[in-house]
Amino acid sequence: MAAAAIRDTAVLVALTIVTVPGIVASLLARRIFSRSDIPLKEDLRRSILRGLSAVLPLTTIKRFNASPRIDSLLNSPRFSESRHQLCTPVSTADCRGAWIRAPTTSENKDEPSFVLLWFHGGAYCLGHVLGNTTSLLRVSELITEERPDISLAIFSVEYTLGPKAKFPTQQREALAAYRYLLDQGISPERIVVAGVSAGGHLAISCLLAIAEKGLAKPRGALLLCPWVHLNNESPSFETNRHRDTLSKRLLDRCANAVGAGTDCDPNASSLIDFTTPRSHLADGPKAWAGILPARTWVSVGSHDVFLHDIRTFVQNASADGASVELQVSPGMAHGWQFKLDRATQGEYCGLRPGEYVPVGIMPGSENVAEGLLRVLE
Repeated sequence: MAAAAIRDTAVLVALTIVTVPGIVASLLARRIFSRSDIPLKEDLRRSILRGLSAVLPLTTIKRFNASPRIDSLLNSPRFSESRHQLCTPVSTADCRGAWIRAPTTSENKDEPSFVLLWFHGGAYCLGHVLGNTTSLLRVSELITEERPDISLAIFSVEYTLGPKAKFPTQQREALAAYRYLLDQGISPERIVVAGVSAGGHLAISCLLAIAEKGLAKPRGALLLCPWVHLNNESPSFETNRHRDTLSKRLLDRCANAVGAGTDCDPNASSLIDFTTPRSHLADGPKAWAGILPARTWVSVGSHDVFLHDIRTFVQNASADGASVELQVSPGMAHGWQFKLDRATQGEYCGLRPGEYVPVGIMPGSENVAEGLLRVLE
């Protein structure tokens, strides 16, 4: 294990030394000969992330996207008193995950709180079940601040990553997680299915499976910059290729690793593309209105390479009769909400329970909470 870590660190350092000078030179040339609406420092950060992710081996990227430091979060002033109900692992015959915040009973209701069924991102090959914990806990706080009569429980699904498992294994695991919540006595009307990036794609896959099995639909869906078409060929991959943090090369490698690329299983092909009107398909639910819940909220940044596909998904879903609201945040790159939160997570966790959170702390979580409240209305 130590040898592998040393090897991956050496690979990272070597590729950084070789690659970064070229990235910087290309960035400067691009900014000299064409106008950019991105500040230089941010442009450099995005360019380095995009360039390194394009060349680093997936195994190396995986190692540096390993399990987050949950102990430091649980021992922080903000959460040490409530740590007993945070990050509780779940493992059944069909479902693995973690209650990031376990269910509680709201002050004025006998029913359990609303539950966010959460799917993390990572292009189906990266990411962690607890990777977005701090931001999701802040979302839970914000919901209760806005609606004191309710509280938000969060169940994050631990689905199998590629290349260990091929798609649609992850869809079956997502459906099992939904069934797990139902088995806990949680009404579908109390559940919101949600995810970011590949997790957004998996959330839609889960909703499709729910409809195909004839199960009751959840209350709503929350999709953050969802990867709605895994072929990575839409026009915004070109228009935003120097604006986003995502690399098409990395996405293509991940799609192939999980069996959703050029070697896609024909039986899973209809699950790869969610940008077409479902009413044109011959089998299964015939329209997005029969798949999506009563309310779906979708968020994406204007610099995201997924922008065109997401717009197309929303347009076609709406044309099929589904109620879908799209928010496009100007100047923002892929997954901006959680990435923006990272700069102030330490300050946030250093506050005492119930202590006022100053303006500008965890701003991405505020955006997610805004969308979730719209779904819960």
